[in-house]
Amino acid sequence: MVGRPDWSDAVLGRLVEDTPARVAVVRVVGDDAVFELAGRSAAHGLGFTVEELLGRTFRDIYPPEDAADVLAHIETARERGHHTYDTVRDLPGGRQSVHVDVLALDDDRFLLSSLDVSAEREAQRQLDEVTRTARIGVYHWNVVDDELWWSDELYRILGYEPDGTEPSVARYLERIHPDDLELVTTRTEEVRRDGTPRTTQHRIVTPTGTVKVVEGRSTATTTADGELLYVLGTMQDITERVALEEAADELRRATARKHTALEVHDRIVQGLSEVWLALELGDLARARQATERATASAQAVVADLLADVGRGRGGIRPGDLRHGRDRATDGPEDAG
Repeated sequence: MVGRPDWSDAVLGRLVEDTPARVAVVRVVGDDAVFELAGRSAAHGLGFTVEELLGRTFRDIYPPEDAADVLAHIETARERGHHTYDTVRDLPGGRQSVHVDVLALDDDRFLLSSLDVSAEREAQRQLDEVTRTARIGVYHWNVVDDELWWSDELYRILGYEPDGTEPSVARYLERIHPDDLELVTTRTEEVRRDGTPRTTQHRIVTPTGTVKVVEGRSTATTTADGELLYVLGTMQDITERVALEEAADELRRATARKHTALEVHDRIVQGLSEVWLALELGDLARARQATERATASAQAVVADLLADVGRGRGGIRPGDLRHGRDRATDGPEDAG
């Protein structure tokens, strides 16, 4: 320590020395700051022993731009009494993401506590990359305080900018397609009421008018008495998946129509051929019977087609009744 400590300095010094966190006390002197107290972790993180660090100034140990940055944050703490910030530093142990907490002890002395959050920031970066690739947004809802946190991908899905947009249930509901709003509002209130996990598929509309299909899933944390505390959920953009499923359904319907069309073609042609053969042979009775069978067969096929239309399966489209070989032989004279 610099100077003669009083009893509070002694207590503070003992706390700084014993804590495993990176803690130091600095005094601002002019346009610089000097280390008065430091724990072993803080000194080691800067590449010094405690004895080597005490009495050194920021400008002794930091590059000029880093020293100026730390001093600027200390000035903010002087104005507010307390200040936190995140930064990236090139330290003896390598580049680190650091979370710093600055507490004003008096006008010139400040308690600095820093934490290496590199692993957490890298995990967050990987999570952001995975969720962005999978188009999955994540949210955390503190139901008690009604506070929401959204991941960057959730902002992107909903069409909001992460900077300057405070997450809220109201902002989420703003993006819901009008036809799905009642469903989503009901599900949201159900989660708020009992915390039962929900899976909901609905549409959202971005500010540009783009309609997306999303699937939301949620899980809840409650007290032992069942009081809801938190809701953790995901929202995935499944617009492309839904479009592919609809295309596959249409392909299946088209294939079914083609099979039906070929069956109609073959049954009618077969019946008419039998009628034509009977007429060629002059067997009018047989021709009459064949005509009745062909007519009944055609009526049955038409009835089946009408039933399919009624069930929303579509029907035969123009050209479906023609064999591929028939179309291949068409020429200008056939078209006339």
